[in-house]
Amino acid sequence: MNETLSVVEEKIKGVLEEVLKEDICKGGLGDAEWTIELKSGLCKLGHDLDCGVCASGCRCADAGEWLFDLVWYKGGKNPDEFLSMHLAVEIEWSTAENDIWDDFEKLLIAKADHRLFVFQQETRREIETTISQMKDRIREFKSSFAGDRYLFAGYCCDHNQKRFIYDLFIV
Repeated sequence: MNETLSVVEEKIKGVLEEVLKEDICKGGLGDAEWTIELKSGLCKLGHDLDCGVCASGCRCADAGEWLFDLVWYKGGKNPDEFLSMHLAVEIEWSTAENDIWDDFEKLLIAKADHRLFVFQQETRREIETTISQMKDRIREFKSSFAGDRYLFAGYCCDHNQKRFIYDLFIV
């Protein structure tokens, strides 16, 4: 990883690692369970950081899914007033290239302080290749701005070792 994780990104990484521990302890979680656990952990963290949270299938969220799988937002005096997006998250468990790109490209248009993309591939090499291609796509995207932050979390189990490969890219 070339860039330094912010405090927020370190905490996000901590949520992912906690769910990974749960996955290992339980002998494996299904995709739906992974998604629920990740959203629940990120929802709690968002509230800890004084953000509202939009996410479907997450009882602790303030509202249902809005544009992305999960959003942290800051509002005004009116709780329905949306002033800024602190985090935009997309989660894609399919290893099919088209499915991955469909979800990832949503983050390109996110006007958020942080973007998180969680995905899986069979091997570390496939994850690194996918992340490299995503970075190229960010560079090519005409609406990218200096300072845009993308945290990639690629899940793999090559050599029967379950783990996340993280990479932070800052435009």
